Amino acid sequence: MVTVFLLAACAPHLYTDGDVIPWEAPTNDWGVGEVPSDLEAEGFDAGEVVTEFRLPDQFAEEVSLWQFYGKLVIVDISTLWCSPCQDLAKEVEATYEEFESEEFEYITVLPEDLEYEVPDTAELNQWVDAFGLTRPVLADEQAWAEVLVPAGGYPRLLLIGRDMRVLDPEIFPATDARIREVIEAAL
Repeated sequence: MVTVFLLAACAPHLYTDGDVIPWEAPTNDWGVGEVPSDLEAEGFDAGEVVTEFRLPDQFAEEVSLWQFYGKLVIVDISTLWCSPCQDLAKEVEATYEEFESEEFEYITVLPEDLEYEVPDTAELNQWVDAFGLTRPVLADEQAWAEVLVPAGGYPRLLLIGRDMRVLDPEIFPATDARIREVIEAAL
C-alpha cells in the first residue's frame, strides 16, 4: 500500500496544450505587479508576450521578469567582458532615474563573466558596484538570453510593454541615447 502511495505521489502531472500553470510571485524587494492569471509566454517577436525568466539577482534572490507587469521594461543583455556593455552600464542609473516616475524598470541580465561562465553573486555585485546600480542585475543561469544573442551580439536590448508584450525586440544601436528615444516613444 505504501509503495502504491509513493508511486502515485511521484507521478508527474501531464499538462495538455490548454493547461496554464499559474504564475507565482517570487519573494524579493523589487515589487510585484498584478499578473493576469491567463498570461502565457509567446516568444520574443514584436507583439508577443515575452518568455518569462526566473533568475537570481545581486542579492541571491529569485527575480521573475513577469513580476514587473504594469511597467515599461528595458531588458539589457550584457556580459562582464564586453566593452560596449560596460559603456552602456555607466548610463543605466541615470536612465532609470529619468523615467522612474513613468512606471519604468531597467533590468540587466548577465549570461557570461570574464571566463564565459554564468556570473556568481560576487560578480553581479562587482558589476553593481562598478557602475553604481540600484536596479536588478541578474545571472542568466537558465540561458534565457541564449536564443536572443548571436555570437558576439552584446549588448542586446529589448523593450517590453506594460502588458509584457515585446514592443521592440532589438533596440539598435545599443546606446543610451537610443534607449531614451525608444522609451520616450513608448510613453
